[in-house]
Amino acid sequence: MSWSRSKRRLPKVVRDSPLSRPFYQLMGCGGIRRNRRNPGLRISCRTQKLRDSSSDPALFLPRCFSTRRYRSMKQHSFQKTNWDHRFCYGGELRKSRQGRGIRPLSTRDPLHLVLKVRPGELKKGLKNPATHTLILRLLKMYSKKFFIKVEQFSVNSDHIHLLVRCSKRSFFHNFFRVLAGQIAQQATHTFSTKKEGKSFWKARPWSRVIRGYKAYLQVRDYVKLNALETSGRRAYRKERTRGLSLEQLRELWS
Repeated sequence: MSWSRSKRRLPKVVRDSPLSRPFYQLMGCGGIRRNRRNPGLRISCRTQKLRDSSSDPALFLPRCFSTRRYRSMKQHSFQKTNWDHRFCYGGELRKSRQGRGIRPLSTRDPLHLVLKVRPGELKKGLKNPATHTLILRLLKMYSKKFFIKVEQFSVNSDHIHLLVRCSKRSFFHNFFRVLAGQIAQQATHTFSTKKEGKSFWKARPWSRVIRGYKAYLQVRDYVKLNALETSGRRAYRKERTRGLSLEQLRELWS
């Protein structure tokens, strides 16, 4: 917007106040409009010293910056976003304030889900043949019920990896809730013993929305590596998939 056009819209503009220029640079103007309702707030060369010494700059803001819309926009700008975990939720992130909120889900991108058991809840862990069979049966049952496509899964000694897709957000929530509850109840025989102890899971299910094909391949290789280590066909590697060559990655799927 040129200055000539803005000058026509704001005929009573004082361009002598340097503190007002940063605000009006955003709007293409060069000063502050006078307040007709309250003449005492008019800014001129006489009140310049009073304005510079004032401790409340909100009195000298234009009318457009005191609206409800601008206040809401200004308040949202103070909310910081944790860009490292903007697609993650649950697990250890719940301990911090930034990790609490709405779980990010996507109906187009796959979801990496991790369920971790509290230490000492199961004597033989999830690798027990009876518990392993129970998890596979419940996973097959509720994935079919809630229309969840399970691309990959890995049942380790103390946690479960799932790579899933779904076309509706409510199906995701029902799947998380029912699968985690049924595994905890049937693995600890809650109905037969009728005893309620501590929480079976260490934390809420950790999930991450996989954005991009490169990240999708990394998660696929990671879950596959966990499955091979659990079955004993591959030794445990502390670096996980980092540093693996293309030939070694192909051996995972051979």
